[in-house]
Amino acid sequence: MDAGKNPWGSGASDSTSAPDPAPGDGAEQGDAQGKDDGPRNPWKGGEEQPPARRSASIDDIFRSRGGRRPGGSGPNRPDLGRMALPLAAALLFGGLAASSVHVLSEGEQGLVTTLGRYEGTVGPGFSLTLPWPLQQVTVRKTAEIAQMSFPAKGGETMLLTRDQFMVNLAWQLRWKVRDLRAFTFAAQDPETVLRRLGEAQMRAAVAEMQFDAVWDGTGQGNLQDRVRQRLQAVLDAYGLGVAVEGVEVVRADPPARLADAFRRVSDVREEARKDQNTARKFAEQTLTKAEVETAEFDKAYAEYKAAPGVTRRRMYYDTMEKVLGNNQKVVVGAGVNVTLPAPPARAAAASEPAKKP
Repeated sequence: MDAGKNPWGSGASDSTSAPDPAPGDGAEQGDAQGKDDGPRNPWKGGEEQPPARRSASIDDIFRSRGGRRPGGSGPNRPDLGRMALPLAAALLFGGLAASSVHVLSEGEQGLVTTLGRYEGTVGPGFSLTLPWPLQQVTVRKTAEIAQMSFPAKGGETMLLTRDQFMVNLAWQLRWKVRDLRAFTFAAQDPETVLRRLGEAQMRAAVAEMQFDAVWDGTGQGNLQDRVRQRLQAVLDAYGLGVAVEGVEVVRADPPARLADAFRRVSDVREEARKDQNTARKFAEQTLTKAEVETAEFDKAYAEYKAAPGVTRRRMYYDTMEKVLGNNQKVVVGAGVNVTLPAPPARAAAASEPAKKP
């Protein structure tokens, strides 16, 4: 047997086939020639096999275009980190500038404080101050008239009158700010102080009046004026900076448990008031008539004093004319021929033509 003869193949094939390459020669030759489809080297492990082909990722696409994936700081995209500081500075500057400019409308006033301390008062229009928190401006409508109701949440407010009766009184207080500085710093809660002072003055004023005057409304005008004047004097003494515009009584009722009894009394008083009005009207008419008759008598007496005979004769003729004006009988003396006119009824009957049957 020849040494070069392949025992697995034919002699022709063995003689023409090249000798097997040594281990590692095929891989080195394939790498040198750059061929990936050469014969597989049975002597190398699987870890050295060429990697499998994969599809392009989003990073490869943006890298091939010269940029980077969204959200990154690529060469064609501005850096948000570098813009954050100027943007924050611009917002801060705008906020400070806005807190320094103030535009007040008509009827408004602004209280300016520097670090909580009073600095001044600005009126309607355009004004500039230091930015917050160095200076702060508190705006209030000082020309607007506010209204405060008593009691605040409804219900009953029992006040004692001079004649020891209880009256359920509801009223309103109209006020406005006269001095903004005094109103802000004179009291911690000026509206609460105003409410308590108003209640005290109304209670004191009702205690000086009779129940009927408060209940039927005859003394409510005096009560309102008294409360307004006294409350304004007390507010000026406290230096609260408030002007009282008016006091108005809305309701004056007896206690709820006595409402039926007082309602009956009210009905009786209404009837008595109507009778009084009727009697007063009759008295005025009678007095007017008497004054007219008195004036006529005085005039006639003055004429009588000037000419007694003539006046007496004229008065006689006037009296007889009034007495005999509606009399159908005529009395004449003897020897006098008088042609009497026909009575109105007979004359009308005679003037009508006779009706045929």
